[in-house]
Amino acid sequence: MTKTTNNTPAIQVNGKAFECSKTGNRFIVRGVALSASAVYSMTKGVLSEKPVLEIDDILADQNHDFMKNTIMPALNDLNINCVRVYQVDPNNSHAKTMQALSDAGIYVMVGLATATYSVKQMTGEY
Repeated sequence: MTKTTNNTPAIQVNGKAFECSKTGNRFIVRGVALSASAVYSMTKGVLSEKPVLEIDDILADQNHDFMKNTIMPALNDLNINCVRVYQVDPNNSHAKTMQALSDAGIYVMVGLATATYSVKQMTGEY
């Protein structure tokens, strides 16, 4: 396991607002949602039948280079400070990508439900 350091101060709630725990300044979320995806190639207007890249867990360490070289520059260009991820695989390590996001001052919100673990809406069972 990779040891990480968290350089990003905690965000806290004060009344109806978020604020930075270090400075006390109001925190305004500037964010996007990131989703697992498949990337297809297109040659002369024809889409490939099979994806050239499939990503099930966008934050997993095996996708770190893709995040660092492709996604994070776009996040920086957009001045994003927060990303929302629908799900991660709890069996994967996310240390490298989370450290890179922290170093960039980007907070991460992860949904708790996964394809395997969620609350059944009709019965309330887990």
